[in-house]
Amino acid sequence: MNTIAIPASFLSIMRSALVSEMGRVTSLIEDTAWLPESERAPEWWVGLCDEFDACRSLLDRVGWTDPKQEVTRFIHLDDDRQVVLLRALKARLEIERDYTKVEPHLKGAVRQKRTAKRNVRQIDSFFATTGLKGGE
Repeated sequence: MNTIAIPASFLSIMRSALVSEMGRVTSLIEDTAWLPESERAPEWWVGLCDEFDACRSLLDRVGWTDPKQEVTRFIHLDDDRQVVLLRALKARLEIERDYTKVEPHLKGAVRQKRTAKRNVRQIDSFFATTGLKGGE
């Protein structure tokens, strides 16, 4: 297990990415629940529940909402948490990169593009400083 520092300036991005990842996992859990065989296949649930628990655990540590004053947080990453965090941040990075390609004539495009570029830099920097493999 390794411990990483989450800079205060990055917590909002991480929080948003984790909430999105929790939504993805929850959707998979719901899909599985509707399968007629799901009651006879407990192994289908184990991985999904582990992912959900890892998301929840990370959000418990970094906070579920943006407080008025952020402070650097330290989190312990076991294998499950690391996998979930990487998946969440990679998905967020992909979305932010798409946002940088917004058509300039659209309302709010300049601000959206500027924010997305800043978020891409922050996510890439987080991967670089923590040594996590995510930005490739």
